[in-house]
Order: sequence, then C-alpha cells, then structure tokens
Amino acid sequence: MAKVLRTYVHVTKSDNSVVILAAGDTVPEDLAEYVTNPKAFVELDLEREEQDEQESGEESYEDLTIDELKDKLKGRELPVSGNKPDLIERLQFDDLEREEQDEQE
Repeated sequence: MAKVLRTYVHVTKSDNSVVILAAGDTVPEDLAEYVTNPKAFVELDLEREEQDEQESGEESYEDLTIDELKDKLKGRELPVSGNKPDLIERLQFDDLEREEQDEQE
C-alpha cells in the first residue's frame, strides 16, 4: 500500500532535517512515521488499481506518454511537474478523490 499525500506536508525528522512533500507525492516509508496527521494522506494499492484497470479494459495510465499524462492533469487543473510515476500517482489520487465525492453525493 502506498501512502499518497492529500496536501503539502513539512516533515521534521529526528535529526532535525526538514523534508517537504507535495500533494500527490508518495510518502517514503522512512518518512511515514513522521506524518502525524492521518488525514494528510490516503493509502492506495497502486498495483491492484492497475490490475483492475487492465481487467476492466480501461486505458492504463502506464500506457500513456508523459505529454498525454500532462494533458490529463492540465484538464483537471492539477500540477504537471514530476516524472512519469509522479504524474500517474497524481492522476490515480485524483481518481480516488472523485470516487469519494461521487459516493458522498
């Protein structure tokens, strides 16, 4: 399970070094213990989501080019910075948030 941030987080490690993580970033395992607000992130099973997409016949984000991923992000008014895995995680996180909103309505 990957922990993906909902918001920006500043983490102060035990050696007093500070790490800044952005919304949509995956929280590295060594930093997860320092994120004290459980509402700051959501846990995603990225492998299972990928399998579900393949089984349902939906287009996988992995199959898209970086430019195509950035176009999708721009269409959702989300940041377009980062490498391909960052862009995919950001889209998957947004998908999850949209599903949660749909369930609440």
